[in-house]
Amino acid sequence: MEKDDEVLEFADNSTPTELHPHADLVLVLRRGSTEPARKYLVHSEVLVAASPYFTTLLGPNFCEGHALRSETRPEITLEEDDPEAMDVLLSALHHKTKSQHNNVDLQLLAHIARASDKYRCNVALSPWVFRWLQESKHPDDTLEHGLLLMAAYLFDAKDKFPTISAEAIKHLPLGFAASWADHDILSAFPDKIIGKQVAMCHYVR
Repeated sequence: MEKDDEVLEFADNSTPTELHPHADLVLVLRRGSTEPARKYLVHSEVLVAASPYFTTLLGPNFCEGHALRSETRPEITLEEDDPEAMDVLLSALHHKTKSQHNNVDLQLLAHIARASDKYRCNVALSPWVFRWLQESKHPDDTLEHGLLLMAAYLFDAKDKFPTISAEAIKHLPLGFAASWADHDILSAFPDKIIGKQVAMCHYVR
């Protein structure tokens, strides 16, 4: 069977994105019942090297690991991850990034950071993290300050977080915490960080 024919045989007719020429695994990204699934041809060794999460998932104690050892290119479904963020994350891990991945908007950056934190890829992504945080656009409003701060927090960017935090404090309104509390991503800030930001905002006013 030719490779192109094999690609066309996926049950839901979605054409997978090839991230490795010798892929041994298909990652299926599915977010809700209304969005179409995305499929990526990946290599397990890349995922294991980058992520303790995948090291465990693809190990001998989980059904996904058994499938990898007993089937030809099995499918593993990941639920509820942001598809655009996972596209960037998986592409970066496999050194298959696109030009648009060089500078991502703050909303997407925060989603990438959340995925990286979930799958514990911060070390593997560290060159990209440095670039994204270094070259990110200056936040224009309360939401964007929060997204950039959250990205630095979830990426565990200890060298960048204090600077980003200090800049945010200069511009955040005193009631910023209320606007973050109901946000999909920003509501995950620990109370300790929110409390410190609030205290510093009051201090500098």
